[in-house]
Amino acid sequence: MPVYRAQVPVRYLRPFSPTFKPESAGLAVAGVQSPPVLTYQVGDFFVTSADYAGYYAHLESNNEAVPCLVLGEPQGTHATDVRPATGLEVQQFLGIRPPAAKAAPVVPPPDPTPPQVNIF
Repeated sequence: MPVYRAQVPVRYLRPFSPTFKPESAGLAVAGVQSPPVLTYQVGDFFVTSADYAGYYAHLESNNEAVPCLVLGEPQGTHATDVRPATGLEVQQFLGIRPPAAKAAPVVPPPDPTPPQVNIF
């Protein structure tokens, strides 16, 4: 499934569970640095994943739009700055570290001692 990066106005975001409140679960959202919110579109609205702390932190920031990763291509005109998400953006969101680059093999320097030849 393609994943897109987009800015979604707060008024078009909906939590997966509209009755969930972070304080009821003991979640503190003040000062939470949140990555983009993972969403999927249903009609005109974008439903958020279960990252409630991040979702509510974005709401408390008073920004008009929230950075989102949208599952599937956003339809309509509500999402702006739409572009395909990079694999690295998706990996970072999911907490997957990219594989470490393999170091070149270490080649020992040539031995400066001339080889000894046994003739007997």
